[in-house]
Amino acid sequence: MKTTFYFLVLILLLFPPMAKQLKIFDGKPLSGAFYPTDNISFSKELWLSGEFQNKKDSYIKDHIGFRNHLIRLYNQLLFSLFNKPNTPGVVIGEDNYLYLEEYIDNYTGKNFVGEQSIAQITTRIKYLQDYFKQRNITLITVFAPSKASFYPEYIPKRYNRFDNSNYSEFIKQYQKKEILHIDLIQYFNQIKDTCSVPLFPKNGLHWSSYGMFIGIDTIAKKISSVSGVKVSDIIINRPITFSGDIKTPDADVEEIMNLYLDIPKDAMPYPTFKYRNSTASKPKVLVISDSYYWQVYTQNVAHNLFDWGGFWYYSKTGYKQENSNEIKFSVEQAHFQYELVKQNVIVLLASQATLNYFPFDFDKKAYFEFMPQDSLSLNNYYKHEIRNNAVWYKTIVDKARANNVSEDEQLIKDADWMSKKYIQDHETIESKIEKIKAAILKDAKWKASVEEKAKVKNISFEEML
Repeated sequence: MKTTFYFLVLILLLFPPMAKQLKIFDGKPLSGAFYPTDNISFSKELWLSGEFQNKKDSYIKDHIGFRNHLIRLYNQLLFSLFNKPNTPGVVIGEDNYLYLEEYIDNYTGKNFVGEQSIAQITTRIKYLQDYFKQRNITLITVFAPSKASFYPEYIPKRYNRFDNSNYSEFIKQYQKKEILHIDLIQYFNQIKDTCSVPLFPKNGLHWSSYGMFIGIDTIAKKISSVSGVKVSDIIINRPITFSGDIKTPDADVEEIMNLYLDIPKDAMPYPTFKYRNSTASKPKVLVISDSYYWQVYTQNVAHNLFDWGGFWYYSKTGYKQENSNEIKFSVEQAHFQYELVKQNVIVLLASQATLNYFPFDFDKKAYFEFMPQDSLSLNNYYKHEIRNNAVWYKTIVDKARANNVSEDEQLIKDADWMSKKYIQDHETIESKIEKIKAAILKDAKWKASVEEKAKVKNISFEEML
């Protein structure tokens, strides 16, 4: 009897690594960010330091047989028995409505960044709006809805509301400073009770395909009215197709929970679209956004409505189309000034869930590139930046002591030096363009090539220039 028992235990111990080696019973891959530990080669030094043992242990855990099955089984037990997720940030609401905690925190105001911070952001955006307007470029902000503000009734009662939130303060500042914007949060809440088609899924975070249609249609109409360039009408084909076979991203929260069994889902709308006046002149539109723009991008809606200016994901990774090929690039390494001034419209889009990060440092970087270049404005800018940067200001304090002058005097000296250096190192994009145009006009061969390109593209010489 003992021999049989030991034999069974041995089989159980050996079965997971054997299953892994034979690549059987791997199970459905886990969703979410998972970076398995790489294997490590043995060495005397690594063994003596303990690094080999630690990394080898992590490697075996990450690659053991049945790993995916066991994780899903454990997560399922937690969910089914205790109604708890085993995924950081996931919140299970009433009637199994799924959220992420950062969405709720933005809705309730828990992560409110403060009036002063938002006042500084909106001041920079107001300046940029006016700056671009002088160059016939429209800067517009879109406040996209979030599931938390659309379905607050299903949020667990343990989450308390605060007096202020990033959304309420941004709206107040935008209205006060007359900054162009679209408030889709308010609009979605207005149509919630009268719309018969789901605008948000139970099991996912982002707006439904129909919700995306409502949002982009509103944005396109607003762009047409404020930019002077007619955007094609996006029209939904009816009847709208509903399906219980849920598509991405309508169950994106459930997917990262990595359960064994599916949570019951409502059928969701998956409409198709057509475009009217698609031959009209399209505005070149650059969208700087969080993940709410992915559906517009992946379903090729933007390509049919706009001349492709690009999509900057969190203002970090850029995507654009050239000759039907997608180009992915780092925004940090792009020609920032040039990319902005060649647009007709620049859209800053953020859902309520990411307003504590909005506008993803675009305001700071763009303001620095386009701020007034006279000495007084630059001095004031640098004094403000130094005062609001503790590390930078400490260098001023140290310099003041070393130079035996007051902190204010040292601050003025450093700001003056920085402003002079800025003027020396920077040149406006307009002046650069004018210099290149002058060079083209002086060079007969270069000018002739531009004239030839204009004929091929059937546009004026000036436009080609």
